[in-house]
Amino acid sequence: PLLPVHIQAHNSLLFYASTLVSPTVSMLLLMQQMFRRRHSQLPIKIGQQIAWNDRFSSTLSSREMAEQ
Repeated sequence: PLLPVHIQAHNSLLFYASTLVSPTVSMLLLMQQMFRRRHSQLPIKIGQQIAWNDRFSSTLSSREMAEQ
């Protein structure tokens, strides 16, 4: 089964800008971003399990399934 999980989070503008410059720099900044928020809470929503067969036999788009 598939378990949909939505984590509401974002990184700094510096991190997003670094991804345009260098993947190596962005990976280093990613570690900094994670440690900067280590005492924070992230809102997490866990959806209902989706059977594997339902996922591939559905006529709904991925976005429509996510919104259900």
